[in-house]
Amino acid sequence: MVSSFRVDLAVFLREDRATTLIASPASWSRLVGRHRQDAFDEVVILDDSSTDPLADAVSGLIERSGVVPENVRLLCHDEYVLSVVAQVRARLGIPGDLPASLETFRDPLAMKAALESANIRVPRHLSWDAQAYADDPDRYADDVVATVGLPAFAKPVDESGSVGAVRLDTVEDMHTWAAVADGEHGFEVDEFVQGTLYHVETAGHNEQNVHIRPNECLHPCHTYADGLLRSTVTLPEDHPHHARLLEFNRRVLDELNNKPRASVFHHMICIRPDGEPVFLEISASAPAALVRATGHIHWG
Repeated sequence: MVSSFRVDLAVFLREDRATTLIASPASWSRLVGRHRQDAFDEVVILDDSSTDPLADAVSGLIERSGVVPENVRLLCHDEYVLSVVAQVRARLGIPGDLPASLETFRDPLAMKAALESANIRVPRHLSWDAQAYADDPDRYADDVVATVGLPAFAKPVDESGSVGAVRLDTVEDMHTWAAVADGEHGFEVDEFVQGTLYHVETAGHNEQNVHIRPNECLHPCHTYADGLLRSTVTLPEDHPHHARLLEFNRRVLDELNNKPRASVFHHMICIRPDGEPVFLEISASAPAALVRATGHIHWG
């Protein structure tokens, strides 16, 4: 298990099973700082969380414990290594979500393509072509504006939490952003959807959704960098958009049929002033910050 420790570690502990933590040195230091280093039966510290070192660590644990892979489960709390953990399951024959079921949830362009074909409203969007921009900046910028309009929203396709995301209000903004865009990341550029931002949290087990709860964002995620508070509030059932959000969430999850059998889904939705819901993105991971805590207070 790789964890960033935003969770209550006590929920992992059971008398009938051994629980091992596989963590980076930094994560382990944070755990020690919280005086919870005794929460696990064994701890393995890895400097490298790529597939080969993680598979070797898990294989060693299996060999030392004498259990068969069918009786092992890998729990992953860090969105950045979801795919790596899935690859380790596939390599070692461990039950759980495999790479194919996570692929759409890791690629925002793929998820939009899948939903667009099902007539689910997604932002106008394109994959940023850095080479085409370098060849003819003015013409490419004009093509982007013709496709997605202004304002636009640029963000990395392989990040989370609005890291590297920026609103582009003018063509000049686009040129300024393109000059400093991180070349290590691929980017998408989307229509900037005006409205109120919501997120729906779903817990699924054996392909059944067992817990579905909508929340409203206090401010858009990307405005955190401008000093606005990043927070959400849970929605009561009598909220005007409660039923609309649940139905839209159901449609999206139904269309993404190659999905994990047992997972949580963090779904971002914008509801426009006219009441139209627009899909923004979905991940097979838990929400960050205090969303879990506020949900626990409201719903138990």
